[in-house]
Amino acid sequence: MIRLKTIQQVEIDPGFTLQVKRFFERKLSYFPPRSAKAFEILAYQQSQTGFEKFITRLKRLEYRYFSAIKNKGNVYLKAETHPLVIDYPDRKNHPEKYAIGPYAIYLNFDGLLRGNISQFHFIPLRQPTVDPDHLYDNWACHFRHMHHKALFKNGVSEMSNPLSYEPQTCWGSFGSVIPEVIADGDLVELFRMLYLFLTIHNPNSPLLYIRELPHYERIFS
Repeated sequence: MIRLKTIQQVEIDPGFTLQVKRFFERKLSYFPPRSAKAFEILAYQQSQTGFEKFITRLKRLEYRYFSAIKNKGNVYLKAETHPLVIDYPDRKNHPEKYAIGPYAIYLNFDGLLRGNISQFHFIPLRQPTVDPDHLYDNWACHFRHMHHKALFKNGVSEMSNPLSYEPQTCWGSFGSVIPEVIADGDLVELFRMLYLFLTIHNPNSPLLYIRELPHYERIFS
């Protein structure tokens, strides 16, 4: 029997395409790539044909929805995943699977232009905000991912607004690659790398342990 792989449709909001065009324009004008090849590609993507090819590349990624939002005066590019399943070795190095649900990735537009990756948010949609029961001495930790968390500070952050939390990320080997991709202005490659960051877990350098992540549900075969 022949099995056909179903291609999941990626939705792209018009607001996202508008902000991406704005990003290409400002990137070339104020923060151009050092590489001549990257500059040429970025300039080409400003043409109608080049932008259509960019969209085609973007739709090949394993995301569900791309959009753009404004939050407290800041513009963010948003990428939402399908529900994710990750592999994680146990103490005896035996592979285990965990369902961690869908995530929303938020990239601060101005920070992205300047190559600042400190304001990237990886928010689990199963647990998008901090647990009020975990509030201690006016602050709490939002447990998001094995290599990413955020701090809620009472009086500074808004509990219902996770983008007001202070993100903290352990990038590992991604920390040297992602800034180079941003410097080139290659958004498709950036979103591909961020998807890998979400799905590849390194047990040797966790920022958080699985037991601290209640939305990580072990799959028993």
